[in-house]
Amino acid sequence: MKSWITAVAVLGVLVGAGQANGAILVGAEAVAFQDEGTTALNVASGVSTLDGVWSLTDVYPFGTVVYDYYATGTSPAWFDALSLEFAPGAYEDLSNMTFRAYLQKGAYGNNSWQHYQILPGKLNSTNQDLSPAAAPGAIQHPTALARDEVVGWVEFDVDATSDPAYLLSNGNVALTFRLWNWRIDAVELSGDIIPEPATIVIWSLLGALGAVVCWRRRRAA
Repeated sequence: MKSWITAVAVLGVLVGAGQANGAILVGAEAVAFQDEGTTALNVASGVSTLDGVWSLTDVYPFGTVVYDYYATGTSPAWFDALSLEFAPGAYEDLSNMTFRAYLQKGAYGNNSWQHYQILPGKLNSTNQDLSPAAAPGAIQHPTALARDEVVGWVEFDVDATSDPAYLLSNGNVALTFRLWNWRIDAVELSGDIIPEPATIVIWSLLGALGAVVCWRRRRAA
């Protein structure tokens, strides 16, 4: 009994004071789009799970789009970017989130293109007509890649508290993943869980109770 009470005391302190990592936010919307017209396509089924099916290989050709990878620019033959909306839980910490995407390099003619950029909000048009070299904020993948080479997961920090442009009026988190020469297998957004206030109170009381009982037992010994 003494060991169990001690464990409760420690657990109560940890739960009352901290956060637990790893809550996955459910993807609410994923739309491939370009700025040359109204061309847009729901690709949520293709990027919601890691299944070896690369977006856009599962949906092209579509309208003017004839290539199976994303490449921002002025041509209507490519989709430029992916607009994403995620529905966080009630107690997600929106100031400390991580966006991840599982990537494969595309087959664009200029093989130096291997850039990406996270932008706040849905259908963000920033840098929509620019090459990666001319696009402020575009990130070049750090290692040289061959065409069609699988990279795996890449990660980006997202702070929707400091930048409210990530937040929609419905409380969801939205971002645009601008791409220069990439295919995507899956995307996800994870964040810390802030315990519910009631949970914090209960575990804190249990922790305090356990600490008192341990102290009393030690004095009695």
